[in-house]
Amino acid sequence: MSLQIQRFLCISTRTGMLAQSWASFVTEQVIMKRTIFSFFHGFTVSSFLPGYVVFFIALHIHSFASGKFTVTGPDHPITTSIGGEAILPCHLSPRMSAENMEVRWFRFQYHSVVHLYQEGQDKYEEQMLEYHGRTELLKDGITNGSVSLRIHQVKLSDHGQYTCFFQYNIFYEEAILELMVSELFFPRVNPWIVALGVILAILIALASYCFWRQHGMKEMLRSDLARQKEEHREEIGKLFTELGL
Repeated sequence: MSLQIQRFLCISTRTGMLAQSWASFVTEQVIMKRTIFSFFHGFTVSSFLPGYVVFFIALHIHSFASGKFTVTGPDHPITTSIGGEAILPCHLSPRMSAENMEVRWFRFQYHSVVHLYQEGQDKYEEQMLEYHGRTELLKDGITNGSVSLRIHQVKLSDHGQYTCFFQYNIFYEEAILELMVSELFFPRVNPWIVALGVILAILIALASYCFWRQHGMKEMLRSDLARQKEEHREEIGKLFTELGL
């Protein structure tokens, strides 16, 4: 089952339960009373409601539930540094109050809760441990549908995507934002670039060592030749002296 389907099943739990409850009620009525429901003259149905009808009812409610409002976030990544703070903006369109809505910020899955606002208050029971004490929902603009998330003491692990999710009764919508976290003095770079830089540094060091070693050997040879010439000159001088020349 794909992540998108899993998210749909998690998000639409309430709407799915509503649809199933309604379908179960109709089914019970049909089975109990053996009602003959006529779509056309002379056409009757006296069997129980098929299971796939429940799916289409839930799907219809899901489609209907996605059209009440939209959720808008920035179209560019939010950037910050380790140890600082980040504000992830998110708001409803058209502008409307979100005081009585559920506002859920999560990471990779619906239940990976970063911050949850529900029933008019912040709730921390479902919040991931790594975000305890580090998040704050900015409610100054909540009556206009603005609910930005502030993250304190940003960590490198905070880097990545965040989902801003709104739900009101059976209506819900979401927006995806991206937070880019870099180290304070060493910006986040591609590991391949780092590896290439290390290899180049090693090659340069080896080349420098070889050049230095070769240059040193040449100097030693020059010194030896000069010393040998001087010794030969001294020996020739002594020889001439002994011969009385």
